[in-house]
Amino acid sequence: MYGRNKGIVNLLNSPVVLMVTLTRKDGKHPIVLMQCGPVRFKTDARMQAKSRPFQQVIILRYTDLKLPDSDGETPIQQLYALLSQDESRNNMIFVDLLKALEIGRSPILLTDRIDHLEYFETKLKGFAKIIIVLRGDMGKKQRQAIQARIHSIPADAERLILATGRFVGEGFDDARFDTLYLAMPIS
Repeated sequence: MYGRNKGIVNLLNSPVVLMVTLTRKDGKHPIVLMQCGPVRFKTDARMQAKSRPFQQVIILRYTDLKLPDSDGETPIQQLYALLSQDESRNNMIFVDLLKALEIGRSPILLTDRIDHLEYFETKLKGFAKIIIVLRGDMGKKQRQAIQARIHSIPADAERLILATGRFVGEGFDDARFDTLYLAMPIS
């Protein structure tokens, strides 16, 4: 192993080491193979989906949002503003969130616009019992406090997480999360 992980691996009394990402940006992945030996097993998202006890369902929702006539391409920020301010579209998302909460789901709504996040927070007050808002501009102490709050909520309590994509990304851990709403396009 390379760097700080080498000491951890040396402490293990196990013949198995799990590497999540073998290819390193710094080009030092051959060191991993020298230290750990060859790759014994590979999997991907499709293989994992087949072996999981739950079903992944994607539901597409179509709206009547019309783009403005333009002689060229519309700037992406203008498109995002149109999406986040479309009342009909936002109401459709709102109703879907309420339905998910009614049937006991633990949804997360993702958007990349703070104004969109605040819109849903305001609109959902009084409808959802616990609303947790996660924003990318939160400091480390705030994030830790919110993570602690998320983990302290009883498993049977109704709760909704509203977040920006910067906050809920790789490394976000929530065992109850079972429904994702993408309120804005993602790459």
